[in-house]
Amino acid sequence: MRPTRILDVRNLEFAFELVSGWRRFHEGHDAAHLPEEADLVVASAAIPASNPELQEAERRGLPVVKYARALGGLMEGRRGIAVAGCHGKTTTTGMTAFVLERCGLDPSVIVGGDLPVFGGNWKHGLSPFLVAEACEYDRSFLNLSPEIAIVNNIDADHLDYYRDLQDISSAFLDFARRLPPEGLLVVNNEQDRLFRSDAGVRARVETTGLRNHADWTAVERTMERGLTRFKVLRRGEEWGAFALRIPGLHNTLNALGVIAVASHLGLDRESIHRALLDFPGVDRRLQVRYRRGGISVVDDYAHHPAEVQAVLRTLRDEPGTRRIWAVFQPHQASRLRLLRREMAAALGAADRVLVPDVFFARDSQSDRESVHSLDLVKTLNNLGADAVYEPSFPLIVERILADLRPGDVVVTMGAGNITGVSHDLARRLEDLGRQSIPA
Repeated sequence: MRPTRILDVRNLEFAFELVSGWRRFHEGHDAAHLPEEADLVVASAAIPASNPELQEAERRGLPVVKYARALGGLMEGRRGIAVAGCHGKTTTTGMTAFVLERCGLDPSVIVGGDLPVFGGNWKHGLSPFLVAEACEYDRSFLNLSPEIAIVNNIDADHLDYYRDLQDISSAFLDFARRLPPEGLLVVNNEQDRLFRSDAGVRARVETTGLRNHADWTAVERTMERGLTRFKVLRRGEEWGAFALRIPGLHNTLNALGVIAVASHLGLDRESIHRALLDFPGVDRRLQVRYRRGGISVVDDYAHHPAEVQAVLRTLRDEPGTRRIWAVFQPHQASRLRLLRREMAAALGAADRVLVPDVFFARDSQSDRESVHSLDLVKTLNNLGADAVYEPSFPLIVERILADLRPGDVVVTMGAGNITGVSHDLARRLEDLGRQSIPA
């Protein structure tokens, strides 16, 4: 096997060959995993300095480059399209890439989740376009210099890094300032004033929303036969009719940003319409694992109150839904500690809530000791919700199976390993052969 090495992060073809055929996979972390032939180590912002591979790289004197910097190197000299925002980045990145692909632009793509239509979370295209997800954590997106950017939204998140919402907004503003004068910045209408009032933002700003004062507006939204249909207005004038297979008001808003970018690039409206209609979605975003006999099992990456609210609202709007079981795994002790009340308010929209232990990520020992899943359950109970703490994944599945009825929707949510519950529950239901479950 050829050595794992990166000689020039600006060499896009080389980088994609690396991930397609050269890399070695290791489970877990150990200094022995770092090849003797390595020239450079690329690590995400989530990897702590205590990581054994990073410590081994330091011992050998190897340069260590953050993933965001490497991505910035790949974007240099290309027509970069970066998708940012605290929520919806992955779906919007995938949707943008899919539309460009279907419209014949053959972009390269790097996205934060698996996009089955591309066979993974990346694609090497032959055109100058590079569509990439731009993460705000650690101000990572300030390593990118895109020509076009979408900012879906700005919210209080990553409060283990940012001081507050104002600090987060300041980072997004710095990101917007990186766009060139001939570029395009598409933002949610709620953040219109932040970007348009800043003299440092040189790119043209266009807004999306559900009200007529946005540049791009979705109106007459209806749901029928598994499709969400809506008309798009551009500055009050009808621009076209569109439909999505992926549900949710949040995805309609995501699509508006994609339409704005596609229009800026001069793509054919009918081709945009067909591409959006065919877009299959991204793994772990309202992904149906099982649907039979009036029972559905859905899996989603939602781990912030705004995301949980959007998921539950979408499922509640599904025809035939009687009860919603929410299996929510808190992600990061610091997020749970700082947003516990908001999370409880969002989860309160479910009929039953099951909460396992916190999935720790980047949490210090003091963070881990500062909060427990039981704190969230108690807050939910105080709000009148039917919520229980259950640390065992197998017992969560058994609890659900013991009281599952036609019309029930079970949704697993979280950025950790809670997806395993949806897989196990779907497999159990398949094995039981339940065409229906008596009420």
